[in-house]
Amino acid sequence: MSAMSQSIHLLHTIWNHPANRQHRLRSIWRALAWQVYKRLTGSPVDVQVRDLKLRCYPDSHSASRALYFSGLPDYWEMRFMIDYLRPGDRFIDVGANVGLYTLLAGSIVGSAGHIDAFEPGALAADRLRETVEAN
Repeated sequence: MSAMSQSIHLLHTIWNHPANRQHRLRSIWRALAWQVYKRLTGSPVDVQVRDLKLRCYPDSHSASRALYFSGLPDYWEMRFMIDYLRPGDRFIDVGANVGLYTLLAGSIVGSAGHIDAFEPGALAADRLRETVEAN
């Protein structure tokens, strides 16, 4: 797939993603701004995920997806979590990557809940720890 068709596919996906329904143009703008920002600076940016923050690194596909899809890249799975997790629940995140599901669960279960997050990849595990410490 050429770079142009990949870009068109990404814009189409952002436009049609269920988390972006109410603010499609803002989502497209945010994605374009992220692409420019990460290429010019190479620096991470902090993004709000509900009431917590996720540090998005330019080399992280997961972080980019959080930006593109309003913090809910896996919309239906994440909606399930929002609908069924309750304060005080326990959540296990196996293969936590940079911690997007961990953050979402933490925003729901709160300080009365408990989250166990596991990530075997060294770089992703470091970023997961950074995310947890920042919140």
